[in-house]
Amino acid sequence: MTKRIFRSMIVTAGAVLLATLVIIMGCLYEYFCGVQEQQLKDELSLAAAAMQQGEGETYLQSLNSDRYRLTWVAADGTVLYDTRTDAETMENHAQRQEIQQALLAGQGESSRYSSTLLEKTLYQAQRLEDGSVLRISISRATAGVLVLGPRVIPVLRKLTHLPIIVDPSHATGKSWLVDPLAMGAVATGCDGLLIEVHNDPAHALCDGPQSLKPEQFDALAKKLLRLKEFVKTIEE
Repeated sequence: MTKRIFRSMIVTAGAVLLATLVIIMGCLYEYFCGVQEQQLKDELSLAAAAMQQGEGETYLQSLNSDRYRLTWVAADGTVLYDTRTDAETMENHAQRQEIQQALLAGQGESSRYSSTLLEKTLYQAQRLEDGSVLRISISRATAGVLVLGPRVIPVLRKLTHLPIIVDPSHATGKSWLVDPLAMGAVATGCDGLLIEVHNDPAHALCDGPQSLKPEQFDALAKKLLRLKEFVKTIEE
């Protein structure tokens, strides 16, 4: 009887602790999301001010930030310039919610969720004096990704017999995060990795900020192979 009571107390205490941690993480996540949204608005205001001074595409070309993405859109929805992708390859943005709002009210915002990458992309848009729209966007991991992290791999291993492939490049959008995420994925038992590589990431037409240079990929591959062998010795 005493053991049952003690066991119940331990389980209850663990459940309360877990619930408390989830609540705290949720509050912190919401707080920092709010801070990030305000920073996004501030960055857009600064960029719009520079565009209004007539710097236009020249200003956008001078930017070198992997934290956010700027897109310049004409009044008819044609993409004039994008800091990540060749504008000529991008579809018309006339039907995008944030663009429509900006054209009508001067300011617009929206968010889109990717169930594949488990991330949420925030968009802020502002109409310029010439009638075009400047949009800024940033992607962030969802709360689920922050809670699960690499731990999701062992969970998937129990749920499916299929190979588990991790994409640390698109999952983070930052080249400096590819290395640690790839190491964590291999350590927790993934079957393969998808890693973006480009000989000149700064001038890549797309996915430049998340791409490794060939020599960086080579160094990472060697580390991953050594880690894989080490993991095998532990599992034996």
